Amino acid sequence: LRQQNSWQQLFKALTLVEYLLNHGAERFIDDVRSRSHMFASLKQYSTYEGSEDKGRGVREMTQKISDLIADDDTIRESRATAAALRRKMGGF
Repeated sequence: LRQQNSWQQLFKALTLVEYLLNHGAERFIDDVRSRSHMFASLKQYSTYEGSEDKGRGVREMTQKISDLIADDDTIRESRATAAALRRKMGGF
């Protein structure tokens, strides 16, 4: 049971990191960049339940985060898109 929850907690944490990269403070981007070595090992993460690969989502989210923090233009564009969506949905 612990291993099963492990990948779920890891995926949720990565989802939060991705959200904060897009919506959080600029300082958070610098903090994530300074810890980018932590994401390198997660690119190879794998765990299986039976024959089903449960680590795929973790690997994909890790790649998405790595792509975001690798380039200033990419993160700037992603944050602008998120801000526009936030303004658009602001009435709800």
